[in-house]
Amino acid sequence: MSELPHGTFAKRPIAFSSDRLYIAQRASSVDGVPVEDRDPLEGTVIETKIDGNARSAFASGFYNPTGLAYDPTMDVVYATQQSSPKAQQREGRLDTVQSNGFYGWPECTSRKIRTEDATLCTSVPTPLALFDEDTGLGSTLVYRTSSDLVERYPLEFQGAVFIVEEKAGAIGAVFTEGILDRTIETFAQGFQHPIDIALGPIGSLFVADYDTGTIYILRAVWK
Repeated sequence: MSELPHGTFAKRPIAFSSDRLYIAQRASSVDGVPVEDRDPLEGTVIETKIDGNARSAFASGFYNPTGLAYDPTMDVVYATQQSSPKAQQREGRLDTVQSNGFYGWPECTSRKIRTEDATLCTSVPTPLALFDEDTGLGSTLVYRTSSDLVERYPLEFQGAVFIVEEKAGAIGAVFTEGILDRTIETFAQGFQHPIDIALGPIGSLFVADYDTGTIYILRAVWK
């Protein structure tokens, strides 16, 4: 796959479903104003077939999406994003990515842009969770495992969204179903600069710390 938007210093997280690839693209801007002649796929979550064909904007209105994750059980794509320093509201947010959804940038979130379409901003989906602006949201993972894995987490963690909080030096967990529905917790902390998170083959989580050159294993302790 080639000819994706490029040239900006930004993460481009990806996520896979069984037959689709999703790619998040940052929007280019100068002092809170989108650049002229920008690629129409900037600020979107792109959807393609696994082989890269049939490419299109699945959702738009993102400024700086920093993490993507797919939940195969619920058939849901999640995205984290950090807002622009010139945004009206500067929180980080976790969203469920809806097909053809518009997530606000720039018409509804930039302090430098205004829209005359009164209905546009009311259609922006409500975020699943909001985070402080200095959290530094990054890599994102949905926890789904089979019940026979020896290091699986307890049942209430199934479907939880784990998010690397790079500036906070922590891992956040957003519980999207069950008894902890939509609650946000600091799951682990004390990292110097966590950069990525992954699910291991027997149910534990692995966290990479950029500053210390360390891979941590987060195991469940059953009592």
